[in-house]
Amino acid sequence: MEFSGQVALVTGGTRGIGRAIVEALAARGAHVAFTYRSSVDEANALHEQLTRAGTEALAIQSDASDFEAADAVVQQVTKQWGRIDILVN
Repeated sequence: MEFSGQVALVTGGTRGIGRAIVEALAARGAHVAFTYRSSVDEANALHEQLTRAGTEALAIQSDASDFEAADAVVQQVTKQWGRIDILVN
């Protein structure tokens, strides 16, 4: 499946299944925003990996259990790319 030009938001995207999803979406052409709570080094490394590969990526530190923080993430992604086509939470 191709996601070229689509905008994806993945919560908890720096480790495990979340990271695998981020990488798969990016490999298929999506612009990918992902959140992380505390793993700053992992988030920075993933962001660098994605951008080196030519993916438009956005790493956002946030706690998905905080409604206001989650709303701020949505606002940041839509400000960056105008929409969200894919949400993995």
